[in-house]
Amino acid sequence: MPYLRTQFRLAPFTMIEGFSTSGVAALEYFAEFPTIFQATIVSSPAFGLKNDVWLAELIAKLKANLGERYIYVSKSGFNDDATSYEQLKASLTHFSNAHFADLSQQNYLSTSFIGFEQGVKTLFEVREITNFEPFAREGLSSVLEYHKMLYKRFGFQISDTDNLMGLAGYYFKHMQTTKANQVYEYMKARDEKNVLIQVRHGQALLENGLVDLAKEVFSSALKLAHAQNNTEAVEFIQHHLERL
Repeated sequence: MPYLRTQFRLAPFTMIEGFSTSGVAALEYFAEFPTIFQATIVSSPAFGLKNDVWLAELIAKLKANLGERYIYVSKSGFNDDATSYEQLKASLTHFSNAHFADLSQQNYLSTSFIGFEQGVKTLFEVREITNFEPFAREGLSSVLEYHKMLYKRFGFQISDTDNLMGLAGYYFKHMQTTKANQVYEYMKARDEKNVLIQVRHGQALLENGLVDLAKEVFSSALKLAHAQNNTEAVEFIQHHLERL
């Protein structure tokens, strides 16, 4: 990996994945090189090929250097793997970033696909804010800070648009219209040529009974759509205005 980084532009967030025997190897590399690998997804690792000494050393290394790194391990249907899987799970259960899934009832070969999909979803689920209450108390800046944390964690920029719209939706739901509009105005000022954000703002206003404000926002969006020769957006916005 250090050599590859000198030759290619790689994100600082690096994940290693493995299935069966290669899953065992992935665990070994993940435990051995904490500064190189920030995450691992291991499906049905062949623990039965390893002994108790190997497992004890692996667990000791992971407990010492897991930190904020992410680990996902799924259980196979082989009895030889079960005991080691349960020992590893029990040893890391207090880490919130350690995830385990029992796929022993699934077709063995299918677990490589199922485990990888589940592991990736779990790893990146933090991208989407599900509880906006604490963010609403702190305001718009808290969402921006949250995305700075995501950038630091993953090494690449994750769009904050959906989460900002979610925050605005929370404000609208709790009758904090001024704050909701401030969030949308921030997004529109940041990306003045984005018709979609203006349309979403108009729709949100309309859904909350603010018809006059919705007309103003849709009219502004219509001008922008015309300037961009965006015929699809023009038709969509005109349809909304005709209904008002």
